Amino acid sequence: MARNAGRRKPRGWRTAGWVLAALAAASPAGRALAQSRVEAPATAFSIPPGPIGGALTRFGEASGLRVLALSQELEGRRSPGVSGRMPAEEALRRLLAGTGLGYRFSDAGSVTIVVLPPPAATGGVAVDGDAVLIPPVDVQGRVGRGWAPAPGLIAEATNTGTKTDTPIIETPQSISVVTRDQMDRQAVQTVSDALRFVPGVVTGTAGNQTRYDSIFLRGFGGFANDSAFVNYMDGLKLLRDVRISPQIDPWALERVEVFRGPSSVLYGQANPGGFVNLVSRRPTETRFGEVNLQAGTNERKQAAFDLGGPIDADGKFLYRLTGLMRNAESDVPYQSDRRVLIAPALTWRPDADTSVTFLGQYQHDADAPNFGIAPYNGSVLPNINGRLPATFFQGDPNWNELQRTQWLGGWLAEHRLNNVFTIRQNFRYQNFSADTKDVSIGSLAADQRSLSRTFSLFRHRYEAVTLDNQVQADFATGPLSHTLLVGLDYQHLWGDFRFGQTAGPALDIFQPVYGVNFTAPTLTNMRKTDADQIGIYVQDQVRLDHWVLSLGGRHDWADSRLTSISLAARRGSTSEQSDSAFTGKAGLLYLFDNGIAPYVSYSESFEPQIGTTLEGKAYEPTEGRQYEAGIKYQPPGRNSFVTLAAYNLTRTNLLTPDLRAPTLYSVQTGEVRVRGIELEAKARLLDGLDVLASYALQDAEVTKDNGTASAPSAQGKRPTAVPRNTASAWAEYTFAGGPLNALSVGGGIRYVGSTYADRQNTIKVDSYTLWDASIRYDLGANIAALKGMSLAVNGQNIGNQRYVAACDQYNGCYFGARRSVIATLRYRW
Repeated sequence: MARNAGRRKPRGWRTAGWVLAALAAASPAGRALAQSRVEAPATAFSIPPGPIGGALTRFGEASGLRVLALSQELEGRRSPGVSGRMPAEEALRRLLAGTGLGYRFSDAGSVTIVVLPPPAATGGVAVDGDAVLIPPVDVQGRVGRGWAPAPGLIAEATNTGTKTDTPIIETPQSISVVTRDQMDRQAVQTVSDALRFVPGVVTGTAGNQTRYDSIFLRGFGGFANDSAFVNYMDGLKLLRDVRISPQIDPWALERVEVFRGPSSVLYGQANPGGFVNLVSRRPTETRFGEVNLQAGTNERKQAAFDLGGPIDADGKFLYRLTGLMRNAESDVPYQSDRRVLIAPALTWRPDADTSVTFLGQYQHDADAPNFGIAPYNGSVLPNINGRLPATFFQGDPNWNELQRTQWLGGWLAEHRLNNVFTIRQNFRYQNFSADTKDVSIGSLAADQRSLSRTFSLFRHRYEAVTLDNQVQADFATGPLSHTLLVGLDYQHLWGDFRFGQTAGPALDIFQPVYGVNFTAPTLTNMRKTDADQIGIYVQDQVRLDHWVLSLGGRHDWADSRLTSISLAARRGSTSEQSDSAFTGKAGLLYLFDNGIAPYVSYSESFEPQIGTTLEGKAYEPTEGRQYEAGIKYQPPGRNSFVTLAAYNLTRTNLLTPDLRAPTLYSVQTGEVRVRGIELEAKARLLDGLDVLASYALQDAEVTKDNGTASAPSAQGKRPTAVPRNTASAWAEYTFAGGPLNALSVGGGIRYVGSTYADRQNTIKVDSYTLWDASIRYDLGANIAALKGMSLAVNGQNIGNQRYVAACDQYNGCYFGARRSVIATLRYRW
């Protein structure tokens, strides 16, 4: 990885560059019409045996044809593959041989895959593809679309790891997908809830709050401003300013996807542990509707709806409208949870090769519950006065609050120029505002009762734009088939953060008295942020028979301008910084006929750091490097997927005290290494029995660190709040027939190993194990008048275990979520 940091350079040429690139990507440059089937020339195909969905994806890439199918009709079917130069129709015939599938050309550029009727239905004569009647096809059921709904718990393809629609089994890196079906079955209320059963992800480290989705991923995360938030949506970064983050409600999502490991080649500056990409619900060609009502613990009341379908008779305009309203209390006393969400979407398809989807979202949190922060003594360490309850609240009901409003708007545009080239442009605008009143804790007095506190007032305002222009070329060079992607992306953030703090009255943690008089803080300081990043990237996915090779490289330029102002003194200072970095990746995978796919990969990441050394030199970005090897397994004819991965991940250039002036300056010799193993399995073991299981081993160690008298070195220690072992499992069984027909019962278990609260690993946070349960009944399966209705009850931490989710190194511990029970009445049509 190459990188440099220095003085800020003019960004005018960069702005002009991305604007010109955007115009170029959006222009309808001459499109070549597809040739008829009869006139089609021979094309080179190299598609190995495997799941039919992946085979059809590669057929579409090589032939330039648009392939349409119903996802559920492809499940469990495998293709014998095809290799050699031949017309596209001949290749398709060979690809479908023995699968029970046929085809029909809708037009010169589109082919629809259908299930062939049994021979008895046609007098024992084989049915030609042109003779098969086509059932209604949902635009979201297209084979291989990485954003499309996935029936059940297993998604076959994703574009998060490659920005192209690639089968997960052909991606040489660890990726997990949480489908809409799984989110519904488990009644998730936050994105963090959706990630509970994903290996390598530790959720809930900020305790029983639900205002943020902060996570640890492959050992990297943090607290407060260092947190690793869920920060990608539809492949574009959800930008955030200091000490604040947007939160997306899972009701607005089709999928939640986890990419583990460094990802800077496609996405720019990023956490080395990986990232979470949220996939929005998009318009559908099939008209549908859904309404659900929820009630549960903490006086929870929620109503939600999801509607969609075609607007016009030709299906050129499709819509979707999703909304939610919630009013609830929370695990933390005096903290409410009130939210309104509305998310409209519109797809315009002027022709078979062009689509533009406009996505919007408005979300207002009148109240978003904060976490309770407890001191070490009384939570994870003994206290002479007893043990603190999990409902401990360090704040004050007359002060603590968060009001947050976020607007998102943009588009996802795609146009196929010809059989080789496809151009895309993805754009989003963010507008964010939040007003926060918070209380943080200090030290505990000698009596171990009196806790010092700081009362804070924050006002956040920021706007952001993100843009990603892509050109994809699908072609062959001899026996090699290529999916070449070239892209230019840009992001910009304008932030205005104002704050003030004051020392508040101490709190008796065992006999708290709230509502006392104190001097409220006022806004005394302001920080303005003006930051941008521009990146150019190239990726080539090369296939030869059973081999898949992925190569990529990227160069980024990141600029930032920070202005700190004292509002009282009306003066301030400005610092500017420019960084650039080159990152690369490589991966190799071999797909056996039996569904086993071993792979190896290497990837890099970078993240800018603000500040200067003792010599006045700007800090260089942190760097992440990962080596990974693994095996993926998708057994033929089975609805299951297993991934086993081992990795060695190192993050360098971390700040550590400069021993020449340790209280004022830092040097960049710090290093953290994580070696790990991850296992994930999803399967339908029996008819009606679905199972999820995961395990992660994280051997995390601070390998380089300077120490001082007041802050000893952490070298050789485990990073704060990182467990060595995590494991989870969940199963659900649906009865078919008999008195229990259409009844589903499920249960899950989650284990998080012990962690440490301090850098020197002297304060241990105990491990914990939580149990979940669910029961669901399809009312319409047995009562015709109730068709489309179902009733479900879901419980989390059903044993109501008191546990500490994690502690930071500043005397703060976060109690985990208590028992939650939610009943859902759903009606779909």
